Amino acid sequence: MDGKFPPFVRLIRHTWSHWLLWHFKVSLKTEPEVDLNAGPFILFSNHCGTYDPLIISSVLPVHIRWITGAYLFKTRFLRFLFEKLIGCIPKQQGQSDFDTVRKIMRCLKARDNVGIFPEGTRTWDGNMVPYNAKVLAKMLRMFKVPAVFCSLEGCFASQPRWADSHRKGMGICVHLTHMISLEEITTLSVSEIQQRISDYLDFSNDRWKSENPYRITSQHRAEGIQRMFYMCPVCHRIGSIVSAGNSVKCSTCGAKAQITETDDIKSENIEFTSMPQWHTWEASEMSSGICFKKEHGVLLQTGNSDDTGRLKTLSKNFTVKLQHRTLCIRYRRTVIVLPFKKITSFVINTKFTMEFFCGDVLYRMRLDRNLSPLKYQEYYFAFKAEKGEK
Repeated sequence: MDGKFPPFVRLIRHTWSHWLLWHFKVSLKTEPEVDLNAGPFILFSNHCGTYDPLIISSVLPVHIRWITGAYLFKTRFLRFLFEKLIGCIPKQQGQSDFDTVRKIMRCLKARDNVGIFPEGTRTWDGNMVPYNAKVLAKMLRMFKVPAVFCSLEGCFASQPRWADSHRKGMGICVHLTHMISLEEITTLSVSEIQQRISDYLDFSNDRWKSENPYRITSQHRAEGIQRMFYMCPVCHRIGSIVSAGNSVKCSTCGAKAQITETDDIKSENIEFTSMPQWHTWEASEMSSGICFKKEHGVLLQTGNSDDTGRLKTLSKNFTVKLQHRTLCIRYRRTVIVLPFKKITSFVINTKFTMEFFCGDVLYRMRLDRNLSPLKYQEYYFAFKAEKGEK
């Protein structure tokens, strides 16, 4: 393709993409050192929202083949749409995937540009999710192609991952900030490339808004934030946070906070003043000895590690409880017990759907809309860390 657009993508760019760019008020800023004609290249970007790859692809003058979650390829129609018509490359999130590496290599040899979100998931609090810059540096040395770095500015403010809806009035800037040239890829050491990746890809919404202040005038700024704030900073109760309008409250101890027009936290009895502070604290408090109360779920499915496999729906009305380092799922007269020591690759996809492996079985689990799936994922991370596993 040599960076040119496939027919279906060209059709989208002349139709739906116009609405997308207008709806999110998207603009493009390119620094002088970035040369999009020096392809094929790999584009790295921070990841804030579901529409990120579509927004970037709609505003750039070249085609990008994105690495996307394998869950999007579970039906024949979606697989045909994303892989054949758009050119996406499936990747099972949270797992190493040599087949994906081979597909990237074939794309680059065909002079197609490839897009990667190194975090592998969308941010919850506006700070980047930790990723392995060393792996990216080795990949660039192996592929011997330039790297372009993109910052999505204003994207988190436009619609935080936890929010119920898009916040009107905020614009998004696709900012192409840096580039590592082919010559630099071949002459720099892996550690030097790694350092540049870490420097060029670093993004924080709090840091960005300190230089680009914004105001969210919506009267629903806090709604949905309990999906991220799952632990009360005052009484430490899990699952007690509720939100309404611009307010956050603990249903157990009554601690209250307001989400301000600048996306800060204002409270008389909660010490945190920013979203990353609260989120970082609750994640640090998570340990394998913690138990979660029983919660209601609306979708339970199983599958396998093959991204072409069909999903089997077990129930749309079940309960899940985490205790004694085990997930206990109940529906009708069936009980499924999943020890965390056997769980791998725990990710959260669209519609707040949890996806993980227990042995060779893929489980997909979606809770009631107002509940937090994040606490289960961060329990998983804490459990693995205590076991000395990555």
